[in-house]
Amino acid sequence: MDDLELCEDCALAAWPGIEETRMGQWLVRRAGGYTHRANSANALVAGADLDEAALEAIEARYRAAGLPAVVRLTPLAAPDLDDRLAARGYQDGKPSQGMLAPTAAARPDPAVRFEPELSADWLARYAAANPRRDFLPEAFRAITDRVAAPKTFVTLNEGGADVGFGMAVASRGLVVLQAIAVDPAARGRGLGARLVESLMAWGRAQGAGRALLHVEAANPIAQRLYGGRGFERIFLYHYREKPL
Repeated sequence: MDDLELCEDCALAAWPGIEETRMGQWLVRRAGGYTHRANSANALVAGADLDEAALEAIEARYRAAGLPAVVRLTPLAAPDLDDRLAARGYQDGKPSQGMLAPTAAARPDPAVRFEPELSADWLARYAAANPRRDFLPEAFRAITDRVAAPKTFVTLNEGGADVGFGMAVASRGLVVLQAIAVDPAARGRGLGARLVESLMAWGRAQGAGRALLHVEAANPIAQRLYGGRGFERIFLYHYREKPL
């Protein structure tokens, strides 16, 4: 397995669909429509392709669930699949990128608390800080409950208030960072960097030599945050979605 396949395998395990079906070289995932990552078809090996019959089967599966068909296009997908999906009426989504950084220098922040399981209190406080307007707490719990690898949910306390949150999953030498949020009133004070470093340090303690995360390519604030912690882009990806 090459590095990209390893990263994808760990990332899929860190944010699973509530329902998943293996279709040839693809994993088709559904989670009630919450996040494209958990509601899309994902290539598992280099050169993975989708012919007409496979696309019809994927579209039928999503249509039966009342969801648009979504295909996540990473460098593992066949090179001409993007054009074929466009010709089929799939709309192009914003590009995102996978980023990697070594964890060797990361140190946990003493103001960060670590919890091995998702608590109702953490979920409620994370929901209040989450910038996503379409955040669905029930779906978040259902997805994270399916994570089999070691995981942690962190809280950063400053001045007696819980103002930062994040999650990480350790698997096969990688720690996948996700669900990072800072209370809107506390942003711009470097709290995100403290969260990221603490999550990386937790991953190192689990045997992960590298940290992986995904972020929209056109997000300069996040790019500066992660770049300052040693993250470098390793691949670009985007989604193609066929409206219902």
